[in-house]
Amino acid sequence: MIQSIKIFIVITNTFQEPKSLNFSENKHVAVPLWVAIQFLTFGQLNMMLHLLKTEDLNKVIEQMNVRDKFTNTEFLNCMDVFNNLRNTCAHGRC
Repeated sequence: MIQSIKIFIVITNTFQEPKSLNFSENKHVAVPLWVAIQFLTFGQLNMMLHLLKTEDLNKVIEQMNVRDKFTNTEFLNCMDVFNNLRNTCAHGRC
């Protein structure tokens, strides 16, 4: 559980609020994922993790250096717990 909390701290400490997105010149341009992800809520990011193909989720877990700590299911369960904890704290349902 301590490792799960460390992952959450790393994720939340590296988040930066985006200034804005301005794609007004071309309304039909696809927004790159690395730009769009800055505007996702934690819940939406969590849902994206759940929808990833196994090989892509493996890459995410490896990039976060927690492959030796969690299976894919354990990692996703931790993210669900963090999402619920975040929502409970943010919306005052303690």
